Amino acid sequence: MSSLALYRTMVPAHVDVGDAVVETFLGLSAQQHSSSAWGAVYAQAMVWHAAHTIETTPGLVPSSSSTGAGTSSAQTRGPLVSQRDGDLAMTFANPNQSSGGTSGQSAEDQRLASTAYGTHYLQLRRGRAVRAGFHAGGSA
Repeated sequence: MSSLALYRTMVPAHVDVGDAVVETFLGLSAQQHSSSAWGAVYAQAMVWHAAHTIETTPGLVPSSSSTGAGTSSAQTRGPLVSQRDGDLAMTFANPNQSSGGTSGQSAEDQRLASTAYGTHYLQLRRGRAVRAGFHAGGSA
């Protein structure tokens, strides 16, 4: 299965995003990663990484196409950090913070955690780290 076909299967909410855009972001994601480090989950990881990047790039996903995997409101807020039921009050972390927010996470991981696609990517990366002593590279 081609990368584009896999993307279309795994990310149906991006049906209105053009093939050229998807292929561009799949290519950009591939340039930032090593297939040997990711092994059997490389193709999946590139799909999730590209989908996260597309979802968080203004103007690429029509608002009617997003189904909650990373809606425009998720682009401006991070994970839920507190909630109250009486008179409903919710507090979200700022996904653009360089520190704070989610304990122990780098700013990049916090940004990735702001969409379901980024969260899937992080889960794959953590799974690789446990099995293979994987290091994502760069400074954290």
